[in-house]
Amino acid sequence: MEELSRECLMETLDVFSGLKRIGGSEDEHRACGYLIKKLQEWGIPCRVYECDGYVSTPIEASVTVEGWIRPLKPFPVPSPPIVRTE
Repeated sequence: MEELSRECLMETLDVFSGLKRIGGSEDEHRACGYLIKKLQEWGIPCRVYECDGYVSTPIEASVTVEGWIRPLKPFPVPSPPIVRTE
């Protein structure tokens, strides 16, 4: 794995920093595709398994307690595809 270097790490971070990897988004698929390409370049066999998942990434929410409303900040929880090496 000599190819795994600081430059490779920085390149990956650069690519990922420009993506919003929210579950099911185009950017999530781009990120997965990037990783698959890299694994294949390194000769590491892999597969992508996708499943139907009902994951919510709410943009806005609130809680009402006895007439009191308090806004909540979004807390994104990414749900990336499962990538397994063989």
